[in-house]
Amino acid sequence: MISRKVLIRNACNCSICEQLRAILKGHFHCDVRAAQNNRTALSMRDWRPDLIISIENEQSIEEMLGREPDNPTLPRILVYCVHSNSSNSKPVIFPDDYAEVILTPLNESEVLFRLRRLLPQKGSNDDKAVRDSLLKTLSMRGMVGRAPRFLDVVNRVPLLANCDVPLLITGETGSGKEVCARSIHYLSGRSDKPFIPVDCGAIPANLLENELFGHQHGAYTDARTKQRGIVAEANGGTLFLDEIDMLSLQSQCKLLRLLEENSYRPLGSPRYLKANVRIIAATNADLPERVEQKSFRKDLFYRLSFVLEVPPLRERKSDVPLLAEYFLSKLVHQNSQVKIFSTGAIGKLLCYDWPGNVRELHNVIQQAFFFARSRCIKPIDIDFQDRSVEPADVTNQSFSESKRLAIEKFEKEYVTSLLSEADGNISKASRMARKDRRDFGRLVRKHNIDPQAFRGEYEYAS
Repeated sequence: MISRKVLIRNACNCSICEQLRAILKGHFHCDVRAAQNNRTALSMRDWRPDLIISIENEQSIEEMLGREPDNPTLPRILVYCVHSNSSNSKPVIFPDDYAEVILTPLNESEVLFRLRRLLPQKGSNDDKAVRDSLLKTLSMRGMVGRAPRFLDVVNRVPLLANCDVPLLITGETGSGKEVCARSIHYLSGRSDKPFIPVDCGAIPANLLENELFGHQHGAYTDARTKQRGIVAEANGGTLFLDEIDMLSLQSQCKLLRLLEENSYRPLGSPRYLKANVRIIAATNADLPERVEQKSFRKDLFYRLSFVLEVPPLRERKSDVPLLAEYFLSKLVHQNSQVKIFSTGAIGKLLCYDWPGNVRELHNVIQQAFFFARSRCIKPIDIDFQDRSVEPADVTNQSFSESKRLAIEKFEKEYVTSLLSEADGNISKASRMARKDRRDFGRLVRKHNIDPQAFRGEYEYAS
């Protein structure tokens, strides 16, 4: 396999350089070299790279505009570093000898597409490896996180994609069950066929069977034409049944036949039809309890024996900054409007318990993006919409209990704020607090705070 060669120029921004290096090596198997300045880059001409990536800021771009391009025949990408402390609002003019311009913070999916288009193809085996790696990354682009419990889910997704069996995904509302289901579908052999989600709770029970299996002409009074059901539309692909606990017992019986025999009967039809479809079900209910209450069939529950449990966001708090940056970068890309988080805003996000999970976090970030008064999103711009999460009613508590809760709240917010300012460095944060490092470390452990979450090196699961 012939390796492509990529030169990263002006690699003084170590974090961006390392992000690019990881993408190039991990997904494209490139030979990557970095040059700290233009003089070093020019000395590497004889190496003959296939692609040049320049990391530049506004000042260096202005300097570049005044000189001739040194080799305009090479494909080039310009990574423009947007600085939060820049007060210059004048438009930036980019050199026209660059094929692509990418703004920071880097969006991995966007970078992959640009690289895929610009890097030359050098052999079918290599090309297949790139395609496979790209497919995997894009399939799991919504699986953002590095908390141990979440990584357990991430690691199981490719395994579940390779076994074509019915699957049950459990987890609280908004925790990301459909994201997992889509990832499993697009990593499976069914990826070129439809993925069709059905919200079982949103369709009336008397219509759900008709929606799923369709009907024949004359099956009932208003059935003037034949109608294909969702199962037929999903043939060859994946049918995602969200809130499966909302199915009636009659519908559960018909779904069980579909799972066991790959067959179903449309309403009014005298014969069964074959279906090649994978069922992925999801629920936020306690199905064993529903089985005990006889509102969910025991045989259907056992048929869904492969279970993937998605943890709630409060049990992977260290992923909150990663998810917040991920959602913010998508909004920046979609709206061409650069905004960043202040450390205080990240601290406020970490102090909340997120009863609505990832979906609630997404909505909060979206609102903060559009309503923030400046380019920097501050704590005042973070508004939690769930009104059921109210402060404790202190009138029913003793003085000592109220005092204990107030101290715990202050400690957690104070430690979180200092770790944000110190980029997760406990020694630096303890000095800022004028407190012994061991005592400060005890506070960090007491409140179950992960210092890694403040270090600013955002990793996207892939």
